[in-house]
Amino acid sequence: MNTSPHRHINAFKSGGQSFLSLNARERLHAAKQIQTRIRVQPLRAFKGFGKSDPTKNRCPCDSQADYSDCCQKLHKVQQLRSDSPEQLLRARFSAYVKKDWKYIVLTTHSKNEARRGSTAEGGKINSTFEQDVKVSMSWGDYSKLEVSKVEHLKDAAVDSTKEEGPAGSRREGAQAAVEFQYKMKQLFELKTGQKIKDPPCQDMTERAVFEVEEGDWKLLESHSNWDRSALQPHATADSVQPSLSPP
Repeated sequence: MNTSPHRHINAFKSGGQSFLSLNARERLHAAKQIQTRIRVQPLRAFKGFGKSDPTKNRCPCDSQADYSDCCQKLHKVQQLRSDSPEQLLRARFSAYVKKDWKYIVLTTHSKNEARRGSTAEGGKINSTFEQDVKVSMSWGDYSKLEVSKVEHLKDAAVDSTKEEGPAGSRREGAQAAVEFQYKMKQLFELKTGQKIKDPPCQDMTERAVFEVEEGDWKLLESHSNWDRSALQPHATADSVQPSLSPP
C-alpha cells in the first residue's frame, strides 16, 4: 500500500489537479491565482459593542472633568500644591476612591490626632496611621461628593509677599473649614472584618478643617455624622466624631 502523505493532501485543486502534482511553473501560477482570489481586508480597531461611556474616566471628586485633568495631577506629582482647601478636599476624596493612601498621609497635618494611630486600652498601639488609612479605604465605598460651604477661619501673620484671600491664602497657620456631603457604603464590620451583605447607601455629612503647614494646605481635623460602631448616622447632628473617612 502506498502510504505517502502526498496522496492524502488534496486541499487545493487547480483545473482538477492536486497542487502537489503541478510542476514549479504551474505552482507559481496557481499561487498567484490564490492571491488574486483571496483579498485580505485590513482590520479596523475594535472599539467594543455599543457607545463608549463618557463618564468612565470622570474624576471621583465629581468636578465633571476627566481624572487625568483633575485630581490625578496632584496624586502623581507630589511637588504640586493644591490651590485651595476645597481643591485639597476633592483630591483627598478622589484618593480614597482610588486607594491612594500615600497621598492621604502626605496631606495630613502633623498635629492631626489620627497620626498617632489606633490604640487599645492601656495606650498600646494597635495599628499605625498608615494602616488605619488603608483600612478606611477598604471598608468604605465613596461617591457623589458635594461641597456645600467653604469658610475662612483664621489668618496668620500678614505677609505681603504671599497670596492673599480666604480660599487661596497659604500663610503659615491660616485655617479654613469645608463642609460637604457624599454617599457611603460600609462594606465590612470593623470589629470582625466580616463583609456586610447588601450594605445600604448612607448620606454622609462632614466638616473638615485645613491649616497651612510648611506652605501647603493640610487636613487638621475632620468630624463626621457616622457612628462606626452602630453602622448608622449619629442620632443628632451635634453628636459627631473624628473621622478617617474622606477627606
